[in-house]
Amino acid sequence: MSGVYQGNTGDLIPAPDAFSPIGGPAPVYGIGYDDRQIPTRAVSINDPGLGKPPNDYMIFTIVSAVFCFFPTGLIAIMKAAEVTRLWSIGNSYGALLASKQALLWSKITYTLGVTLWVIGLVLIMVFLFVINKH
Repeated sequence: MSGVYQGNTGDLIPAPDAFSPIGGPAPVYGIGYDDRQIPTRAVSINDPGLGKPPNDYMIFTIVSAVFCFFPTGLIAIMKAAEVTRLWSIGNSYGALLASKQALLWSKITYTLGVTLWVIGLVLIMVFLFVINKH
C-alpha cells in the first residue's frame, strides 16, 4: 500500500510527503493529541528579547582591579569575561546576570579601593604629624 500509513488505531491514513522524515511515514501522535502544542517557531528558553549582548564592563573592571582593590577586582574581571562567553553559546539570561554581577563587583572593588586609599592617606598624615610633633 503505497502512500498510506497504518497508525496505532489500525486506520489507514495518508502520509503527506512534506512531513515524512526521509521518505518514511509521517509521525503519529496518539490519542488526545492537540495540534496547539506544536510550537510554530523555534523558541529559545534563554531569550530575554535582547538584540545585542549586554555590556561586560571590562574596562571598568580592569581599571578598578588595577587601581583600587585587586582581590575583588579579579572576581569582577572573571564575571566580565563570562558575559561574552555566555552570550556566544546562546545563554543570554546568564550573560545578563553575569553583566550585572560584573558591574556589582566593579562597584564593590571601587568602593573598597577608595576607602582603603583614604584610610591609608589619613594614617600617613597622622604618622607624619606625630613624627613632626616630637
